[in-house]
Amino acid sequence: MQSQEEERTRIARELHDSVGQKLTLIKRKSQNLNQLELTSLTNNALEEVRSISRGLYPALLKHLGLSQSIAQLVNEYDEQTELFFTTDIEPVDGYFTEIASLNFYRLIQECLTNIVKHAKAKAVTVSIKKQEGLIVTVISDNGKGFDVNDSKKKNSLGLKTIFERIKILEGKLSIDSEINTGTNFILTIPIKNES
Repeated sequence: MQSQEEERTRIARELHDSVGQKLTLIKRKSQNLNQLELTSLTNNALEEVRSISRGLYPALLKHLGLSQSIAQLVNEYDEQTELFFTTDIEPVDGYFTEIASLNFYRLIQECLTNIVKHAKAKAVTVSIKKQEGLIVTVISDNGKGFDVNDSKKKNSLGLKTIFERIKILEGKLSIDSEINTGTNFILTIPIKNES
């Protein structure tokens, strides 16, 4: 996973620095020539490249910190989907190393992506709190739910990735799901370094 993250970072940088700069140049030239349709198309392509780049490596982690980056991630899902999101995110930045922060961010991202792709939910709640030496995260949806004991579902790539990341963070994951009621992802991660 570490080498995957390094490769993602490299690709994100290339997209941002190379493709992004070329699109910015095209956009400026089309603006100077007053070609509104080309300017609009280029601007849309530039936004798409930025979005892909952010997805590959969340540069906001360095700028905003972990808690605000997760809040921003949830806002992006809120804007890009029909789902209604609510959050209750305590500041947890000081409890994670840089690598652990990235893994925790990706873990939340993977849970949200699974919900968007599969849950057919209308509402999602994300709660991150510090409780007795643990960071407890609950991500709930009111979607179609699934049979947690179904081996096909357990071995899906999304769930495998979630389990892999929680293992890296030395935490625990429990999934509580009921058909036609929704799903709760409950992540408990021990705090290693109190800030």
